[in-house]
Amino acid sequence: MRQKAPQQIELQILLRSRRRCAMCFGLEGSTAEVKGQIAHLDRNPDNNDPDNLEYLCLRHHDAYDSKHTQAKNYTPEEVKHFRSLLQKYLETELIGPSTESMKAKKHGTRRPTRQSGKVAPAIYDRRVPIYLATRDLLISMIQKGRAPLDEVGKFAKATDEALFICGPDIASYLDDFYRKAVALEFATIRLDSENLSDDERAKVIKDKYELFLWIGHEMPRMKERFAAVMTLNDG
Repeated sequence: MRQKAPQQIELQILLRSRRRCAMCFGLEGSTAEVKGQIAHLDRNPDNNDPDNLEYLCLRHHDAYDSKHTQAKNYTPEEVKHFRSLLQKYLETELIGPSTESMKAKKHGTRRPTRQSGKVAPAIYDRRVPIYLATRDLLISMIQKGRAPLDEVGKFAKATDEALFICGPDIASYLDDFYRKAVALEFATIRLDSENLSDDERAKVIKDKYELFLWIGHEMPRMKERFAAVMTLNDG
């Protein structure tokens, strides 16, 4: 029979996880609330140390407890790593739902996304470097007409934790931003080559022109994106 953790410790785990599955987050990027159970990571039901307990969805809980003869079992270290990533993400959320979102949930209407809320100064301070790295690369591309790979690399490093600090919307935006910056530099390098046919050169010029159009319009759009997650709480 499955042993339950003491009620007070169980509550601690539920509040820590906000009923999000660490493995869903780590493996699939899901931040949705899920039905689940509290797993004993060392698979010892008598060890109720909070560090040994984690909230997992029913699917991942069953998979974690299952013993496979050929496939590699999930390990406690994996789950703890995913838990640390999930905690970083949850720390960026506003504390508790707003009155409006609770009403929306009660009446079955769409709950506003996390990005629509105001943020505390501590969260703002963690998001500013990501905004500045994006702004600086965009300004550099405007000035140089290209995206030097060393600068793209610095941007990628500075924004690596965007998913956990700013949320999935900004992370997705920055992923697209990165791809376009690389495409711009690749097009520039190809145009410097003497091995292009006339048709190939015309296509690369067209691609680079479209990227220039994107650069020219992106500054206000970029600011609007970040404003949605960087508006300071008046309190």
